[in-house]
Amino acid sequence: MASTAGVLPRVIAGRRRLSRGRMPRGFPAPGSLAVGVAASLLLYVKMLPDPAGRTLGSGTGDPAQAMWFLANFPSAVLHGRNPLVTDFIQYPSGVNLMWNANAPLLDAVASPVTLPFGPVVALNALLVLGPALTTWTARIWLGRHIANPIAALLGGLLVGFSGYVVGHGSQHVSLAFAAVLPVILMLIEDLLWRRPRPMWRTGVLLGVAVTAQALIVEEPVLIIAFGLLTAIVGGLLTRPRVTLRAVGGAWRGASMAVGTFAVLFGYPLWVQFHGGSQLRTLRIAPYVAEPQDWVLPNGQQLIGGPSRVDEWATRATGAWEAGGYIGIPLLIAVIVIAVALRRRWAVQIASVAAVLTMLASLGPRLRIGDNRVGPSLLWAWVSKLPTMQDVLPIRLALATSLAVGFLVAVGLDAAAVHLAGRRRAVAIGGLAVSLAFVVPATEPAGTATNVPAFFSSRAVRHIPYGAPALVLPLAAPPTNEMSMLWSATSGARYRDVGGAAKRPSDSRESTSSPIGTPLVQWATVVVRGPVLPSAAARAQLRATGIRYVIVATAYVSAGTVQRVQALVGRPPSWSSGGVVLWQLSR
Repeated sequence: MASTAGVLPRVIAGRRRLSRGRMPRGFPAPGSLAVGVAASLLLYVKMLPDPAGRTLGSGTGDPAQAMWFLANFPSAVLHGRNPLVTDFIQYPSGVNLMWNANAPLLDAVASPVTLPFGPVVALNALLVLGPALTTWTARIWLGRHIANPIAALLGGLLVGFSGYVVGHGSQHVSLAFAAVLPVILMLIEDLLWRRPRPMWRTGVLLGVAVTAQALIVEEPVLIIAFGLLTAIVGGLLTRPRVTLRAVGGAWRGASMAVGTFAVLFGYPLWVQFHGGSQLRTLRIAPYVAEPQDWVLPNGQQLIGGPSRVDEWATRATGAWEAGGYIGIPLLIAVIVIAVALRRRWAVQIASVAAVLTMLASLGPRLRIGDNRVGPSLLWAWVSKLPTMQDVLPIRLALATSLAVGFLVAVGLDAAAVHLAGRRRAVAIGGLAVSLAFVVPATEPAGTATNVPAFFSSRAVRHIPYGAPALVLPLAAPPTNEMSMLWSATSGARYRDVGGAAKRPSDSRESTSSPIGTPLVQWATVVVRGPVLPSAAARAQLRATGIRYVIVATAYVSAGTVQRVQALVGRPPSWSSGGVVLWQLSR
């Protein structure tokens, strides 16, 4: 054990011995956080003038769902409900939130903002903090491997503002919040060779960190596990004895990590698989990268030539999944760094990890346009591993960005230390130019959420907490999910018949729409045309105990109020703040 702790740091560091987990002197960690926050504010500067009324994605799609989750968590906890399952959407069947993009840890952390200022402000705050905190923790991680603080900061910015993080910020805030992953990497390093504390303590901390990430979103845990596997493969290919010694010596700490994770995440995991409305698998379409995604701009960059926004709009993945872009200049720079520093074991491992994760992101077979060509690729075998079938290959760009950020930081540090004069200026200048091509463009101002005033006014309190309600237009993908934001604005006050959340379906695929009962079927189409209510819809309205019917008049077609009146059997009870409301008998 002692020999491993003594040999590995020198082998991995190359010419420079690594510290035992301490931050290098120089640019302080708080300064790195300040730089990250400033860069993130600049990224979202167009949205900042109205943080309560505008956000990326407006009130539809995944952002609407995320804002409902933000509102539901404190509401559930304060009223004694389980925040991991709910029937406050898709009433009365309900959904299992552990199979959805619910992020209970983020929802809990954001609660002091959500409760007084609302879910729109909370979501926008998380959008700003995600890249900033990821930059900060990545800088601390890289600072363990190199002494140059500026190089570590630039590598951290490359991770925190990668195409993966920035792209998912527009749709999936939980995926864009990757700040825990560098912490996990640091603790894994502590297990393998640093040993700055007793193994059992490092194992416990690692279990806590993995649990924290799983409570934000589970998929990156699997992605980082695959990235670690590729790193081990790289180690076995280059220094097999040292790698086996490191892995073998870490088993006690790894056991503590697994045990801690099982204790802390055991209940959420039990809810996921035994808490009702559970899915056998997400069975999401296998979104994959294409080779050109690595080198052709996708519209997220400040500079870089013609964008491919229109092309991404026609792909099922959407532009927000375009996280694999590296660009030709940076790709050349990374290759040069890998070749120039090929004797460093850490560079060898990072290079293998980058190549394997890029290859795996291509999916089971190479995709060119709508065609699958060539033989089976790496992902065809990886996807057969337990739980890996629920990982989208294209999202392995997260692991690739960590490897690329590491290589860039090490390359800058090496140039500053080992080169002088013109050679140093050329090396650092060339790398700076290559980094300019991945600087993200300022995000758009977003769109107005336009929530009817009723849902944010005191009038909504006339609806008793937990009362079942039918809100039109119904939140039923793929048409719209805007009424989820209205519910979130009210503090997730009522049980809504609608709602976008994954649930089991009769087919092998999961679905995000409410169960297609006669009432849901009628409510889905009535806002678009003159569809008369059926007897079955009326019967279900009574059978499910719906106490309120709410129609947002600005979002439905003419005559909808009259058709709802035909369903209910009497005129509205009152109108207020842009809605017409029926209070039914109890």
